[in-house]
Amino acid sequence: MKLYVREPIYMGISAYNGERAGGKERFVMLVIVMDDQILPPRQVCQACLLADQSGQPRWHHGKLRCGHVIHKLDQAQPEQYECEMGFRVANIE
Repeated sequence: MKLYVREPIYMGISAYNGERAGGKERFVMLVIVMDDQILPPRQVCQACLLADQSGQPRWHHGKLRCGHVIHKLDQAQPEQYECEMGFRVANIE
């Protein structure tokens, strides 16, 4: 599966500003990837018992704490995780 984003999808997408990697601040954008659509995590995660207090995925120091990494088939793909509930979460930088 390839993930193509034609336009920036900022409306309702979880964006974490302030992650630090090597002393530099970086912008992290998480999305839920389904067969034919991309959803904002708040649409899925707010009902999850593993979500943080604001209903967002538990993202900490560049890792999804409520899921595990899915190995990339193609280097061009964004980093992807599978949450404990079975949803695919992509980290679009």
